[in-house]
Amino acid sequence: MVSMRNMMSSSHSGSLTITALFDSPPICRHISASLDVPCLTRLVRSWLLNFPSTDTRHCSTVENYSPPRLLYLGDELSSVFHIIENAQIQCKYVAISNQSESHFQTKTLMDHERSRGIGIEELTPALQKIVMLTRKLGISYIFLEALYNVDNLEDPQQTRVRLISINQAFANAHCTFAFNDSSGTQGNSNILRGRTAQDFPCHFNITKRRSLVIQGPRAELTESSLHQMLDDAGDRYDMWTFVARVLSSRILYFEYPVLVFETNGCIASEINPSLQPVNHKMQRVSPSHPSIVDEVKRPRQAFEALSKHSQSCSDLQQHLYWILLVGSLTSIDPKNSPMSALGSLALAQHIFERTNTGTYRHGLWDRYLVFDLLWYIGIGRTRRPLSMEAPTWSWQSVNGKVAQHFMSQSQNHARQKYFNLQKIAQIPEQDITTHDPEFSWIEASHQLNIRCPILRGVDLVQNSSSTSFITIRTAQISVVAEFLPDTLDIEMFGDIFCAEIVRELSFDDQSKTRLQAVWSHGLVLRRLIETGGASVKVTYKRVGRFWMEWPVHKNKYWLTGRTVVTPIFNKNKSQLLRIY
Repeated sequence: MVSMRNMMSSSHSGSLTITALFDSPPICRHISASLDVPCLTRLVRSWLLNFPSTDTRHCSTVENYSPPRLLYLGDELSSVFHIIENAQIQCKYVAISNQSESHFQTKTLMDHERSRGIGIEELTPALQKIVMLTRKLGISYIFLEALYNVDNLEDPQQTRVRLISINQAFANAHCTFAFNDSSGTQGNSNILRGRTAQDFPCHFNITKRRSLVIQGPRAELTESSLHQMLDDAGDRYDMWTFVARVLSSRILYFEYPVLVFETNGCIASEINPSLQPVNHKMQRVSPSHPSIVDEVKRPRQAFEALSKHSQSCSDLQQHLYWILLVGSLTSIDPKNSPMSALGSLALAQHIFERTNTGTYRHGLWDRYLVFDLLWYIGIGRTRRPLSMEAPTWSWQSVNGKVAQHFMSQSQNHARQKYFNLQKIAQIPEQDITTHDPEFSWIEASHQLNIRCPILRGVDLVQNSSSTSFITIRTAQISVVAEFLPDTLDIEMFGDIFCAEIVRELSFDDQSKTRLQAVWSHGLVLRRLIETGGASVKVTYKRVGRFWMEWPVHKNKYWLTGRTVVTPIFNKNKSQLLRIY
């Protein structure tokens, strides 16, 4: 299985080996920002040929759209550019978008008196590099509309028309640059474009000192890894959008200040074919993509729709379906919407089973599935439903509102503190007995195989109206953990164990060098032992969720009173668990 560790790399100067990049298409490619690299133009040209303007996977429904304003670059010898108004010509053009907080300098471009001729020296360094590379690609036009300030337009109707025009131009652009140029910036840019899936390109929080660089396999994990960027993303829908853009095979990464180059930019129409701008609160799935939680159409229709189109289903659509499953997990009420809960799990399994690659988007299944095991039932806990036959690790096996809990999301803990989330549990390497080892994640028997550290739980104190407690015991120490049982009629006979899934670290400094506290989040499991003949089968069933803070004390031998955390779980001593 290819993990996220195998796809990250830190930024390096110089060019990459072109033969390695021309092999099977990687997730995306990183190249030097220097325009003097001999293979740069050849690399980009070859890469562009794989994504023609007629590519229907991400394409707009608007055909042959001509932007209202283009900047004509001329040939490589031209030093003055001209703005073409209302160009109704069929041509290749590049769309550009600025990711700087201080916004792109547009005053020069907007000056009517100078609109007939703009000198290259008047452009910012980042835009100058874009102009040079655009020419090398054989493209002579740049789309400027997105650089204009649409916020100051007084007429709301005019603003709406302008934004629709921007989306259309981005959707039909031959390729797109996104860059961050913070030097000498004035004026404003189109800041109305946010981080939703319809906004193109996606917002990248990348700085000069910390840039996200992704290469193909056999790369090393860095501090600026995708996991860290995901943890910092916050909102799950923003997180999905960020992941979708980062993992798109249509992206080239450059060094600062030219950061992102994307071909055939049609993300504006990915979900909303009308190409109208949307915000976070709008419907996140168009009528062409059946909702998995639609009580009228029922989940089965969505399941059948995905089955029918799964072979041609794009990665972005699969990301969308999966993030909807994740969103359902944190808000769905199985008691009131049992069919939606059943459909969600079935849909997740179906997407999983129909994936032809070795791993779905290089570890995203691993990450989301592991993190989403940490659900618990909040207020309104009831008895276990009798009509549902579901594995205990699935949230559809219980009644009540599903919720999540992390200390970093708590206002009491998160104030003036810095956090890291560490995924402790791992999907184990499987023997190659099937066409794809990833197919063994969820077997036909709904068994979930996971590898994580595990400790015995004793002295359970269960309360029907408040939080329960369980003692986690090691050879040296015992620690009381908060325990939330999944149901009121929980079966606690037999041996009880606590499995750590995610570890949360709290620091009191931004550099994250002074550790302040550690929490373990995981599952409370009941061990079952079946004997048959000479064989013994050990399985586990989930009975609840726990979180626990590791013991902390001040080391008197440190002059600064350094905090010392007593370790509880040892991730180096993980065990394979089979959970039903």
